[in-house]
Amino acid sequence: MRTFTAYGPSLTHYRSVLCLLLCAAACGDDAMMPDPDFGQNICQQDNSLGPDSAEALVAGTPATGFICPNIDEDWFTLDIPTGQSLLRINLSIDNARSPIEATYSIAPAGSPEMSVAIPDEDEIGPGANLRDTHCLEPGAYTVVLRDQGADAEDIRNAYELSFSTLAEPDTFEPNNEDTSATTIGMGAPTTGFISCRGDVDFYQFEVTGQDAVRVALDAAELGYEPQVTLFDPAGELVLTEVNARGALGPTALSFERQLQPGTYTVRVSDDNEQGSNAEVPYTLTIGVFEDPDTNEPNDGPLEATMLTGLGCGAGWSAFSENAAGALVTAADNDWFEIDLSGCANGIIEAEATLNTTGLTAQEAWELQARVQMSITLVRDAGPADPCDEDEDCVVLTRTCEENIDCSGLLEACQLEGRCGGAGVCLPTNTCGANQTFRAYTPQGIPEPIVEPPPPNTALLSAPVLSSQRAWLRVSDFQANGGDPRARYTLRVRVRNDPDGFEADNLYTSDPRLIDEGERVSPYTIHDCTAGDCCGGGDFVTAHIGYDGDRDYFMGSHPCEGRNCMLRLHYQVDAGDASPILRLTTSRGPWYDALLEPGTSGTIGDVGRPEGEDQCIVAAADQDLMPFDLSLFHFDPDEPGFLWDADQRVRFCLEVTSNDCVAPCIVAGDECRQR
Repeated sequence: MRTFTAYGPSLTHYRSVLCLLLCAAACGDDAMMPDPDFGQNICQQDNSLGPDSAEALVAGTPATGFICPNIDEDWFTLDIPTGQSLLRINLSIDNARSPIEATYSIAPAGSPEMSVAIPDEDEIGPGANLRDTHCLEPGAYTVVLRDQGADAEDIRNAYELSFSTLAEPDTFEPNNEDTSATTIGMGAPTTGFISCRGDVDFYQFEVTGQDAVRVALDAAELGYEPQVTLFDPAGELVLTEVNARGALGPTALSFERQLQPGTYTVRVSDDNEQGSNAEVPYTLTIGVFEDPDTNEPNDGPLEATMLTGLGCGAGWSAFSENAAGALVTAADNDWFEIDLSGCANGIIEAEATLNTTGLTAQEAWELQARVQMSITLVRDAGPADPCDEDEDCVVLTRTCEENIDCSGLLEACQLEGRCGGAGVCLPTNTCGANQTFRAYTPQGIPEPIVEPPPPNTALLSAPVLSSQRAWLRVSDFQANGGDPRARYTLRVRVRNDPDGFEADNLYTSDPRLIDEGERVSPYTIHDCTAGDCCGGGDFVTAHIGYDGDRDYFMGSHPCEGRNCMLRLHYQVDAGDASPILRLTTSRGPWYDALLEPGTSGTIGDVGRPEGEDQCIVAAADQDLMPFDLSLFHFDPDEPGFLWDADQRVRFCLEVTSNDCVAPCIVAGDECRQR
């Protein structure tokens, strides 16, 4: 619409008011009632009422106007000349506080209902300025400008509309569909443009062998967020990478994948297909490089690398001789198989460490941010879970209500009420089950960097629960990182558990889920008041043999129906674990003793001064309950649990008094610590 200004109650003004009143009566909302306060702007309907009366726009010459009344539409025409296929539209408002949410629609001349271009809805807003580039064929077009919701008007702040046209800079267009993808060769950089809103570029390349392929996208600041998507020969998504800061700085995206032979497709676009830049190109490079992992292909249990030099015995085996690899590409999973013959009560230890030899401290920090080592122990779920393909093994047959019901299966109770599987069908045609998992926890990159990061290591230890075979899956944590420099060493060894009481616990990869023992071994509480004191042959010997190992023992109440005091003798070999010995009664955990490595002594001696020792009491009201003892190691300040299969923990518990003796006191009918 257009405006006029009245400067007083002239005859012209009164005639205009009369005309507007008549127009309002005839046209309804298409015109506004005049403002009775002389000197103010009022709406006046212009002649651009539709496609037949549209105003011709000239490239580079702005047109101005107002959106008033709220249902006002201003119509224009423009031409895109031959040889030009990019239309750049600029629509701005004089004042950012304007209530107008200006928008437009572009349609071929003669077909105004067939809109072929509109602005990004996320950019439309009160007083917002729109700058968009559209890919359109040469020809005549109609442009309709209006308020987005037809619910705002502004007589004071004008809009300015202009356009220009450009030639398409991308010589590979049209390649907006996978059926028209541009074929590119390995190693040759390819330059392209995301020239307009909605532009996507498809490329194809051929893989002739089992190749490690790197896809790289580089560009200067683009003003949009570039996205690279890789599809396999069947058209299935392989992965997507986005530079979320591409609008603010340069782009250097790259990823690596181990690919099977076939024709692959790469799609380049803005992440939401709204941004574009017809001036700044991107460079796409696809190349093959040599995978340093000599064990490839070993991406699944059917291709697993057999570890040699292992065998269960009374002591640890030598470390496996051929356990090494590289996580060159994202989603690379390296599988290794372990022969567990002879491991009737065995333990597995595995340690994967990223090799940073030859890297600077800066490079080592960057690598640990990109790749975090992880190990998963996968075991055979058994004949109850047969399979023909991996999809059969997403969940197993074991039912569950909570995670602890899936002990030994990574404690993963799925929504279906069944324990989760490893998602792989083993060579035995039975499902794989994830037994336990450990991963390196990345550290934040310090500023400034003065030393390398801590070792990028995943350390795992677990009991042998079933079968004569087990598998280790080594990967990046969450399998979303890879790097040609990510070479690792895998150290694996096995042995039989020296703990003669095993299995005296319910195995879980997270022992904090267990509150009490479900499998226990008996032990005797001696009565020293009757001459049956702890001697050398009375000690119970146990071992914290693997990550999360807990040993549970149960004894009868030593003084049924009355109070008595106890003394604990202990001997702990030097080693890695600092065991906690916990006494449990009907009231729950009753007494914890932290036993330091390489120490021995007694706890609970009677007659000591107050504060020098704690009381260990068997209370009278516990006469119908077992007197349980558990042995475990857990330090919440450590990244995981500690263990040492060679480290012995010996203990003996005895009654020292049938009365309440210092440092304890009588409280009611109980003997308690002061």
